[in-house]
Amino acid sequence: MSQRPNPSLRRDRTPPTPTQVPSAQVLPALVLPFLVLPLLVLPSLGLLPGCGRYNAALNPNDRALVDRGLTDLETSGTSIGAASAVDLDEAARRFADGQVASVGAPQTAGDQPNPNAEASGSDDQQNDPPQDLGPLELSLADVRSSVIESSLSLRRANFKPRSAREKLEAERAKFDAVFVAGVEYSDEEKPKGDSNLFTISGITGLSGSNGSFTELAQEREKTEGDVGLDLPLPTGGKVKLRQSFESDDKSAGPLASTEDRAASSFSISQPLLRGAGVAINTASIRIAELSLGATAAETRLTAIKLLAMAEKTYWKLYGSQQIAEVARDQLRLATGIRGIVQDRIEGGLIAPIQRYAADLALAQQFEAVVTAETEVRLRARELSRMLNREDMPLDDPREIVPLSDPSLVRYDLDRPALVQRGLAERLELVSLELKLAQDALRVDLARNAALPVLLLDVGYGLADRDGTVLSAASRSYGFNNPKLGIGARLSVPVTNNAAEAKVRRSLIERLQRLASIDERRLFIRQEVLDAADVLELAWLRVLAARQAVIAAGANFDAQEQLLTDGLANAQDVQLALQALGKARQIEVKAVVEYQVAQIDLAFATGVLLGYANAEIEPVAAQRVSAE
Repeated sequence: MSQRPNPSLRRDRTPPTPTQVPSAQVLPALVLPFLVLPLLVLPSLGLLPGCGRYNAALNPNDRALVDRGLTDLETSGTSIGAASAVDLDEAARRFADGQVASVGAPQTAGDQPNPNAEASGSDDQQNDPPQDLGPLELSLADVRSSVIESSLSLRRANFKPRSAREKLEAERAKFDAVFVAGVEYSDEEKPKGDSNLFTISGITGLSGSNGSFTELAQEREKTEGDVGLDLPLPTGGKVKLRQSFESDDKSAGPLASTEDRAASSFSISQPLLRGAGVAINTASIRIAELSLGATAAETRLTAIKLLAMAEKTYWKLYGSQQIAEVARDQLRLATGIRGIVQDRIEGGLIAPIQRYAADLALAQQFEAVVTAETEVRLRARELSRMLNREDMPLDDPREIVPLSDPSLVRYDLDRPALVQRGLAERLELVSLELKLAQDALRVDLARNAALPVLLLDVGYGLADRDGTVLSAASRSYGFNNPKLGIGARLSVPVTNNAAEAKVRRSLIERLQRLASIDERRLFIRQEVLDAADVLELAWLRVLAARQAVIAAGANFDAQEQLLTDGLANAQDVQLALQALGKARQIEVKAVVEYQVAQIDLAFATGVLLGYANAEIEPVAAQRVSAE
């Protein structure tokens, strides 16, 4: 320590001479703050929490959404469109006479009138009608690729594995070193002080004398700081490396001193019971990685579900198109029957009353065509939504031409093998198994958390002092002033009931997961066996429906010939026509249900039919003609 004058640190501490203030000026000076402060403070009380309402302005878009949500419910009027009165009987007659331009095909966007044509100005300002994209040929491979590339549901599901992966990366970085630095400056002033040390009494001539000590006014400027690293260890401990410095300047009257110190330190704190060990401290990383695997499995399961749903929708669209074609064929046959009936009436071979039965059959087939074509549009729109392709708009669904033919083959099912494959391939079980592994790690963590806290602390440091920080740091590494410390801390809960309850809870959750896995396995067995039975039943329905179509076709041909020969009436032919149409529709539905049953069986075994070489082996040479 060096003693030297430091005029820059000395300050004039002579107290100012008090000034006499008239009493007439004191009263306003005391009252004025009490009048001004309320005016300044009260308006701001509304901004303080708990003292008033504060309105945080929303951006315009959010405000518009809030106002929309707060709008009163409107129950008057219509949102469908403009309505016009029609003569129902006349419209029905025109419909039956074939005066409607297209049966069951609503107007396209280009054919619909624009109600704003007059208000929107000249024809140049009108929007061009959408271009007719024409029929779209689509195969099952196209459906699968479109689902994987463009499905919004799959795109949303894919965010979960990405989030789980980032969580894993965060856990893996838990042992990253941390750089720390700090600095602190203080300026302390102590006033001059007088202390009475002693008083003399009982001595003649000195009695009543005092001995006093006068402490000079002091000023102290101190700057201290440190830099270092904190290193978490996989064993649960923490290592701290520090390099600190301190500069201390003091002055008291004519005296001044400056002292600089520097120190280097190393310390480690290692738990020996709770929180000790690599397995415990890396358990969160393993849990995050298992969670990533479970999330990825669930996402794959979502993808398989979406692909299966898209394939089912594809075949339902195929079925609705076939039923629409059946309805159009029935309409053509009903039109032909009406012509035959009209010719026989004009030839006087049958009674005119037979015309009403023919007209009824024709009207019913018109209604069937409208219903079937509407169903085609709905199925096409549903498939367009699933595929989310730009060339498949929702507002005007394109005509889709399925390129993939139904698989009409009989499958020889090995039920035990299918059940075993389902238990091995179902991603729900994979996800549950990964979650069960997480539960085991959480049990280990809970048991470790129930142990007492025992910490071992070891520290070693070097320090020295000199006139400057750099010289003090240089001298410290001479190992002249080492410091070694070692200690232990123990913390034991009195009852430990909370930690033991957490252990029991983690065990219960793991047992619950085990029960869920057993239940899921039993459900998978049932689902596979049910899907196998449904597939075989669907195959038998295909065979029965095919035979019914053959019989109904022969019956209709016979009734039509009898009508031509004048041996049957129109009502008998109408019944035969209805039976033929119903049989053909049942056959189409049976074929579609057979395709859906194949998809369900493949999904029950954990795969997707026709995807990734996951085909069920068919029995060769047993096929059904689609005709």
